[in-house]
Amino acid sequence: SYATGVSLFGRVDVFEYAQALSLTEAQVMAGFLVRQLGKAYDFMGVARFLTREPVDHWRRNKWFCSELAFEMALTGGRPLLARCAAWEVPPRDVPRSTALKLVGQEKTK
Repeated sequence: SYATGVSLFGRVDVFEYAQALSLTEAQVMAGFLVRQLGKAYDFMGVARFLTREPVDHWRRNKWFCSELAFEMALTGGRPLLARCAAWEVPPRDVPRSTALKLVGQEKTK
């Protein structure tokens, strides 16, 4: 599942793939995420939406939230949007993916 859209009311929308992942796809995605543990949050990543400066993915040491989710999906062979690089995807675009379906909302702490 993928959560996005933290609101002022302490809830996030929760999405999952409209077509279930295979075990292999899920394992590849999980492995990718495990390899990202400990990397910093890319607070300056929002500036790339204004400058359109690409990211050197070979030296990637921090992620913006939607970048990480998008790159995980690409790595697993189940892209969320066509013809986009992860650094080009703002959080508001992830829920627009036809590959995902909204499954509910969760309370945040």
